[in-house]
Amino acid sequence: MTPMNFDHMLPNAANLKDFNEQFMGSFVKMAELTTATQQKVAGQQLAAMQANVAAFSKVADAYSKEAKPADVYAAHVDATKTLTEELMGVARKAWEMQSETSEKLAAIWAVPAPKARAAKAKA
Repeated sequence: MTPMNFDHMLPNAANLKDFNEQFMGSFVKMAELTTATQQKVAGQQLAAMQANVAAFSKVADAYSKEAKPADVYAAHVDATKTLTEELMGVARKAWEMQSETSEKLAAIWAVPAPKARAAKAKA
């Protein structure tokens, strides 16, 4: 993960308006990005809950039918396998999304740094 670079946050007295626009723009971008990420996370949590309910329903259906114990066990194994696969898929997507978001947030803070250094050198 790229560390945050605070060089560009140091205001240049001759350039305070640009600094404020850049700084506040970074916060707006960061808020938009984190909001979008949270919406995706909520969607993934919903998918995980739906997978859990679907797996439970399969087992409940097997028990409600006067099925043989082997059939009930097979339904339970199948539901558990399906649920595990779906939850691992959700976890993988969440990890990828968090990594991507982290990189985007680091980029928001790192991009203005060279401009700030150049302005600082001119002053």
